[in-house]
Amino acid sequence: MTRKHHFLTRKLLPVLALLPMTACGGFDGGINEGLIPLASWTPTEWDTPAEAEWVRLQHRVAFGSDSMELDRVERERLAAFLQQSKVTARDDVFVSAPRADDGTVDPTDLARLDAIRGELTVLGLNVTEGDDDVMVAPGNIGIVIRRAVVIQPDCETEEPAISGVRPEFRVGCSTAYNLGAMVAYPEDLIEGRGLSPADGTKGATSIERYRKDEVKDIEKERTSDL
Repeated sequence: MTRKHHFLTRKLLPVLALLPMTACGGFDGGINEGLIPLASWTPTEWDTPAEAEWVRLQHRVAFGSDSMELDRVERERLAAFLQQSKVTARDDVFVSAPRADDGTVDPTDLARLDAIRGELTVLGLNVTEGDDDVMVAPGNIGIVIRRAVVIQPDCETEEPAISGVRPEFRVGCSTAYNLGAMVAYPEDLIEGRGLSPADGTKGATSIERYRKDEVKDIEKERTSDL
């Protein structure tokens, strides 16, 4: 070994000896002061299930004085509203007419209400009269579309408030997001559906077959003819 190589070896060995300690967070020379050591740091687990909430989309149809039919402009506005809201037969649609202080509805407004209901029913929508939360001005008919939507989690990595602190990675958040995107009926996340009426005869017959050891085999399904 030459004198030059011997000199470099003596200088580099102490530095190399400190590298494992620095990598494990045991020594940072003040550079990473305040950081949780990597060996003891664990990511934040995402344990919030998918959620849903009701949303309401509102529209007003204006009628001319003493008119009980939609004019061209209001018909186009109504069509644009229905298209933008992407209403389907699964949505709850409410129609409301202005009411007097005693709760009664003017006969002209009742005719207008029937006209709007007919326009929506033709489209195959489930239309219900009345919505106590909607205030309708005279000469107008109110339309409210109610549907449940999934509230997707925010999976962005939060930047630490303190400089030098490790960011919190939301492990499992993307899985929760994907599950929320796959929910077919968001309203089920708000309130589950009740069971359909049970068939007592069918249930008793199946129990009888079980007791007689005459249980039917499950039908085998094939996804291919190969």
